[in-house]
Amino acid sequence: VLISIGVYLLIALGRHVPQQDTRSYITDKQAQNFLFSLLDTQIPCITTTYSVQELIVDCAQNPIISCQGQSSCEILNQTIETALNETFKEWGTHYELKLEKPAYIYSEGCTANSEKSAKALQPIPITFGYTTKAEFGVCR
Repeated sequence: VLISIGVYLLIALGRHVPQQDTRSYITDKQAQNFLFSLLDTQIPCITTTYSVQELIVDCAQNPIISCQGQSSCEILNQTIETALNETFKEWGTHYELKLEKPAYIYSEGCTANSEKSAKALQPIPITFGYTTKAEFGVCR
């Protein structure tokens, strides 16, 4: 009986996972991890730090955050472009990052008809009852 259970476990655990499923899972996780990490990235200012998510919220409203002469929208744009350039663009991976409000789209190699092999979506509360969203996708 123990030998039968051992053989069953060996077969069950040793099953080959199709490489396509593994790649898809990794790409999905990569998209989710990138978006969540980006939103949590801390941007130092003179006396405080702001997360990218805080900059999105400020920029989506009447921007009041200013750091070294730049508005929250300018800092947000620079931070996102740098993060994308140093990761997905450098790796030659096609991507699209959309912010609903402020209305920004960062895209490299994606078209309106591109199929997204991975997608991550994060709602972001702006004020009571209002949200915006950030959506990141890896295109084929």
